[in-house]
Amino acid sequence: METLQALLKNTDLDCKAVAAMLVVFKKPKEEITPVPGKALINIEGRVIDETGQPLPGITITLQGTQRGTTTNGSGSFSMEQVPENASIIAQGIGFPSQVFTATAMMILRLTRTVSDLDEVQVIAYGTTTRRISTGSVSSLTAKDLATQPVSNPLAAMQGRIPGLIISQTSGIAGSAFKVQLRGQSALDLSLSKNDPLFVIDGVPFEPGNSTTNQLSSAATQPSGGGLSALNLINPADIERIDVLKDADATSIYGSRGANGVILITTKKV
Repeated sequence: METLQALLKNTDLDCKAVAAMLVVFKKPKEEITPVPGKALINIEGRVIDETGQPLPGITITLQGTQRGTTTNGSGSFSMEQVPENASIIAQGIGFPSQVFTATAMMILRLTRTVSDLDEVQVIAYGTTTRRISTGSVSSLTAKDLATQPVSNPLAAMQGRIPGLIISQTSGIAGSAFKVQLRGQSALDLSLSKNDPLFVIDGVPFEPGNSTTNQLSSAATQPSGGGLSALNLINPADIERIDVLKDADATSIYGSRGANGVILITTKKV
């Protein structure tokens, strides 16, 4: 009963229980109470988006009442006996509710809601969005990095990328990080064959962490594991980090991206 009532909301239909049956019926026409000093008008309108394209299936409701209608395939609608200058609410999937003042002829322009699905993602051969992406890409933006008080961008990714395991090799400041994306593909762990490829501003940095950890310091001792050269990149200068997995990683970089690709994009002036 409650489910059916929810489905019939904002329509001219209602339902009630009769014996063991649910009966759907048309609501009696709502009487319009004239507002002193305001005339009743008939509305003819059209709903379009920000580019001027018509929007079908948009719900149009008279505020404070259950009277409403929906736009047809050309985005047009009509309502009769509406108090002049009354408030009209337009809403639809992907569009926030907006209130308009009723006039005889109306053009309602709705702006789409920008969601996380429309966020730009960097891939090996260009850019895309989460809405149309068919691959496996995870991203971190400058806003995410700003909340992490770290000196190495790899540390900011810890626990934020699905399937990415990051662990520091020692407790020495600036020491190297072990990076593993979706498990390991080689049994020989000494040659860093399980590390992803790092690409900074479109330039391949190196195919693993082995040559990254070559800066001289106390961390280069056997117990330290090396010093990460990515410490030389200020996290505040990074615009976004995109992690490519599977076919997204190997589509351009081939076998070098067999363990995934980490794309670091810095901010431009």
